[in-house]
Amino acid sequence: MKKGLLISALLVILSTGFSMAQKLSAKAVPLAVRSELMRRYPNAAKATWEKRKGNYRASFGGKAGKDNSVLISPASAFIEMGNPVEVKFLPQAVSSYVKVHYHTTIISADKIADATGKLFYVTRIAGDKEVLFDTNGRFIKVR
Repeated sequence: MKKGLLISALLVILSTGFSMAQKLSAKAVPLAVRSELMRRYPNAAKATWEKRKGNYRASFGGKAGKDNSVLISPASAFIEMGNPVEVKFLPQAVSSYVKVHYHTTIISADKIADATGKLFYVTRIAGDKEVLFDTNGRFIKVR
């Protein structure tokens, strides 16, 4: 019984996460968006695309093809660039904040640079929440 409930809960969480992002073929991405990616990152020719909260996300680089991700608006404006970070390399304040305020652990994290070049950490936690921190580990916001 408990095992069945656990599997059901896990499937609901996974299906919610997948519904937030849609995988796209490169042809389904507007030319202006693809051009902006290539202008900034010429080595991203084999990027994989997904639509996330109305914006386009390109993943490219590394052995798995996901070492870099770039978020670009439909109007082809650069939003942010991110790289995965192992949770153990986050500032201690980040893990502590998540444990105290959300009573959970961090699923994954990225170090991102926004359009102005400012650096942040984005952590993903249960419930498909993204919690944003500065490079010192101070909480900024949930997005």
